[in-house]
Amino acid sequence: MKRVPIFKLSTSTLFQQDYKLEVLTNGIVSTPTIVSSNLAPGGTPTKSPQPQTLSNNNNNNNIDINTSTTTTTTTNNSNDTTSFNHLCTTCIVSFTDRELRNAHYKSGVHRYNLNLRVSHMAPVSEEEYNTLLNTIKQWHKQDVLNKNNSPEEAENSGSESEDDSFGSSSDDSSDEEYLLRKNNVSENPDLYDEEYYYKTQGYQFYDNNVEMNDPKVKIIQKDLKLQISVWRCLLGPSSMFKNLSQAQDQSIQQKQLLDQIISNFKKYVLSKDLKWVVLLCSGGRFAGAVYSAGKCIDHKTFHRYTMRKKQGGAQSTKDNQSGNKKSAGAGMRRYNEKRLKEEVFELMESWKQHFKECSHIFVFAPKGNTRDILFPPQSFLSVEDERIRTIPFPIIRPTFSEAQRVSTWISSADIELFDEEKLQLEKEEQEKRQKERQERLEQEQKLKEKEKRRKEYQNKNEKELDEQRELEEKSSYDNDRLFVACRERDLAKVKYLIEQDSSYEIPVPNEEKKELLIAPVFIAIDNSDIKMASYLLDQFPSDINLLNPRWDYVTCLHRAASKGNCQMIELLLNKGADPTVVGGLHPETPYDSSSDQKTRDTFREWAGDHLDKWDYTRAHIVPLTKQMKQEKDEKKKQKRKQQREKEKTKKQHGREEKEKQTEQDKLKSEKLDEINLVDQLQRSKISKESQLSSRERRALAAEQRTSGANLKNCDFCNLFILGIPFERLNYKYCSTLCCLNHKKKLESNK
Repeated sequence: MKRVPIFKLSTSTLFQQDYKLEVLTNGIVSTPTIVSSNLAPGGTPTKSPQPQTLSNNNNNNNIDINTSTTTTTTTNNSNDTTSFNHLCTTCIVSFTDRELRNAHYKSGVHRYNLNLRVSHMAPVSEEEYNTLLNTIKQWHKQDVLNKNNSPEEAENSGSESEDDSFGSSSDDSSDEEYLLRKNNVSENPDLYDEEYYYKTQGYQFYDNNVEMNDPKVKIIQKDLKLQISVWRCLLGPSSMFKNLSQAQDQSIQQKQLLDQIISNFKKYVLSKDLKWVVLLCSGGRFAGAVYSAGKCIDHKTFHRYTMRKKQGGAQSTKDNQSGNKKSAGAGMRRYNEKRLKEEVFELMESWKQHFKECSHIFVFAPKGNTRDILFPPQSFLSVEDERIRTIPFPIIRPTFSEAQRVSTWISSADIELFDEEKLQLEKEEQEKRQKERQERLEQEQKLKEKEKRRKEYQNKNEKELDEQRELEEKSSYDNDRLFVACRERDLAKVKYLIEQDSSYEIPVPNEEKKELLIAPVFIAIDNSDIKMASYLLDQFPSDINLLNPRWDYVTCLHRAASKGNCQMIELLLNKGADPTVVGGLHPETPYDSSSDQKTRDTFREWAGDHLDKWDYTRAHIVPLTKQMKQEKDEKKKQKRKQQREKEKTKKQHGREEKEKQTEQDKLKSEKLDEINLVDQLQRSKISKESQLSSRERRALAAEQRTSGANLKNCDFCNLFILGIPFERLNYKYCSTLCCLNHKKKLESNK
């Protein structure tokens, strides 16, 4: 392959002699399911795949595979029924069933193709993946046999190699990892497929309405056996290629569109003043450049701080999500984003003449806010302008050098040899694989529908059998008159049925239905009906210690204890209920089943009144006699008395502390008043002394000297200070006036 600028093709023999050019439609025209491969069983890359658009017979299902790794469409056909179509763009395989799609994503071949794609290699089909796997397994077995020359080595190294390499390959994941390791996909640079790199890198940078996966158009000349690959964005807008993908084979619309592509190609090659603009904007960076015939005639770049480091996202996006932040950084980013929009808008206005003359506007603006920066509402450029083309490969950073690279790469063409026979063989092989896969998908769909119908029929039969079983197993007790009267708490009717109605007989358990014995007293216990339970126990005393299967095989006394019904417990114990019976799934006595302390005290008090009735050690009951109860009550009274005395002492102590504190506060206040009075008298004395004349002050000072008092002079007026001096810093004054004048004097001397 040779890459040359598109303008140099004008001097080639291909255009000087006007050879007929054709567009390679394989990979452009919409076709059904495609399964293609680029990797031979030996691990050598072959021709890159031709990804196709999935459509039905009516060309209603158009799948966009340019902005994501998978594409799903659900459309309505002519019969208004919903159909499911999904295309895995990693493996180039379509699905009409969700479960098959999900199973494919969990398979080893999908994971293997993901790793191939990371290494910029073409995917393999499921059949080729299995062939590769079997080949690697055979190689591995042969290597193990060659290494195990002796029995000792077979025992040592042979078992270890199997365990380390392929012995653990029990699932698709380990098979896929082993296959990648053997082929050295990520380490071998010879397996790099540049053409497939263009395709995989072009997925996420395509417009949503583009239906083709290949970012390049292949133009061929059969006589010269040449194939020229040109970037699709250079030859026409995305709407043209969308219409081409939807057009039927050999239709007039398809021929017109292909002729338009060839015409545009010749026009751009032969043009000597082809002009275009490159605009890159991302992450607070902008780079714009104007080119004429491949040479830059004007350019400009801006860079402003609009997003936090390692955070991503513009400040305006963060503000819309979580409100305006008041930090300094957020304000700076907000201002820079506004200024960037203004600067780009001013630049676009100054380049208005360039935009009118250019034929292409190549744009990289991957996010919504960057699109607003390039195409604001007040801009003279419309977002729907057909000259605007999205750059079909990744951009590192919007700079002038990157704009140069974009212009050079888009205006280049790849020239290589064209082998029509090889292409035809590959096309036939693709059609064969497609047909086989379609048949397999249809067969799997039929099996799935058959299994679904079988499960629905089985579930329906099981439901009917369950309902019938419930009717057959319905107990004879449920509709019996005596049991119904017990549930309704109708004691009069119960007495009538038992005492007066000679035709009534209590039901007996049906052995064929394996019914268990149920007594009417159980219903009275559940309803907490004391009168009904007392009457039934008088009539049927043997039912009192029966184990009820509906209560997990416990007696009436267990049931009453677990419900905390003290009156029912006393009734049952008086009627002869045995407190030593252990029943239930967890062997417990009725006392152990008690729900609270009050219930346990009921057992203990009754046992204290009937000490010789039962073996209370087996019943886990400690009898509470009248004497023990009196002692217990006496202890409670004594405890309450002590508590009252303690509270009384505490209150008395609190009152004493309060009185003591009040007295202390009173003494403290009296002392403060006395200090304030002395201070007031001293100040009045000083004020009187300050009103004396100088003669009187000198006489008073002489009197104090003769009396032996320690006199001090004012640091400003040098007079004797009578009383307490005024102090500032280390100076002493006789009055505040001297203090103020001395302060001013010191400040003036500075």
